[in-house]
Amino acid sequence: MLLTLDDTDGPQGGCTTYAAACIADRLGPDALDGRPRLVRLDPDNPWKTRGNAAVAIPLSRDLHPETVLETAAAVVDDHARIAEGKGAGLAVLSEPPAPAWYERGVRERVGLDEARSALADVPTWTAGTGRGLVGCLCAAAWRPGPSATYTRIAYRHPKARGTPRAINARHARELDTHHEAVFDAYDAREDHALVAPRTPGPLLLGLRASEPDDLADRAARLAEEPIEQAYTFVTNQASDDHLAAASLQPLVAADEPQRLEGGHVRLATRTPREAERTVLAFEPTGDLRTGLRAVEPGDRLLALGSLKDAGRQVNLEKLFHVPAEGTQAPACPGCGGHMRSIGHEAGYRCPRCGTRQPGETSKRPPRWHEADPSARRHLARPLALGLAPRLQAAERACLAADRPRPRATSG
Repeated sequence: MLLTLDDTDGPQGGCTTYAAACIADRLGPDALDGRPRLVRLDPDNPWKTRGNAAVAIPLSRDLHPETVLETAAAVVDDHARIAEGKGAGLAVLSEPPAPAWYERGVRERVGLDEARSALADVPTWTAGTGRGLVGCLCAAAWRPGPSATYTRIAYRHPKARGTPRAINARHARELDTHHEAVFDAYDAREDHALVAPRTPGPLLLGLRASEPDDLADRAARLAEEPIEQAYTFVTNQASDDHLAAASLQPLVAADEPQRLEGGHVRLATRTPREAERTVLAFEPTGDLRTGLRAVEPGDRLLALGSLKDAGRQVNLEKLFHVPAEGTQAPACPGCGGHMRSIGHEAGYRCPRCGTRQPGETSKRPPRWHEADPSARRHLARPLALGLAPRLQAAERACLAADRPRPRATSG
């Protein structure tokens, strides 16, 4: 059984994960049947509250759905800070809905009427517009898989709320530097700890990792003020699940990159069907701008991010650059996978099986770039965690793609 909730927060405070933690406490330790799930949905959805996160709590089948719903609704009434024009939702499902609901919810808009229809036969509760039912449906449809990560969230003691958060920034930097599983805890370029939010609310800190081992102890050492309660969530953060299929197709640079006012960078490209697509890297993204400025006409690239203007523009989140004169790495003689350069004239190494092969590499080998941690979206997967399977396939396609024919010129 799954209890799902969404849209219990707003610009003035509140927190959906905190409401979920309070519900779990109210139901008791024997009620949970697994880790609560923090599910981020479409980051470009105009109806989102803040981080567009919903929560699904696996519960024991011994509980009665109506009792669970009544308990959860009472907690949400106590703790929600519903924004004007928004609306909280709760749903209790005996079985998860089809995965397609998650895939739609993380990449596109799902209508409220659709969600109401899909949840017509399960106990639900709403406040305000009730749009939170969309998040309830889509979060319930997410199944944790190999790309799932974990976040330990600690909540402030009520007496401390409204005061500056007390976080050990030095320890955050050490965790980010020395523990492979921990990611996005610190931004070295900005010299800023990323574990504490900047918005009002009960959340003290959130520590993210690819594995849950020792996460609770590491997070506890970050706090320099009393903690009311804390939970470890399994989550789709850092999955790149939000990237639409159209964003994964290889492009060809059609012109030199342009530097815009404010430090942004723009590049004109063409898709395999000769359609024009503008790639934009905004100033806060750091390394993405550096990577985009290095692109030359004729180079191939994957420009991954949010598509705008009916696909004619992409706001860049991740970049794979294949220089036109670069030599393609050979296939691995051991496993058939794609080998990667390990440096100029240093040869190649297969990341899958470790096989090495000599050979002179290009002076401009293919290279990935990503946004700096401070500018990275919750759903964007750091390169240090490895590419998600969809991006691995896109990388192979980009390396193997024939360049589109040059456009005909008049005259």
